[in-house]
Amino acid sequence: TGVRLIAELLNEILSPALHTKVLLETMAGKGSEVGGRFEELRAILGRVEHPEQMGVCLDTCHVYDAGYDIVNGLDGVLTQ
Repeated sequence: TGVRLIAELLNEILSPALHTKVLLETMAGKGSEVGGRFEELRAILGRVEHPEQMGVCLDTCHVYDAGYDIVNGLDGVLTQ
């Protein structure tokens, strides 16, 4: 799956010796994009061997386009 492949590739490049932080950006989830659902990002982060080197960039336009109601329910969306 895309989630597995992304995690495998991140595991190949991440190393504590590099002192690098990689951010996964939320996507709109159109077509074959991975990262349009928070569950997908969570699954990627759960497979990464060095999670301390990972973070998430919350693109509000993408999150809204993916169907999350950030206009009327931002707090609820963020708890997901």
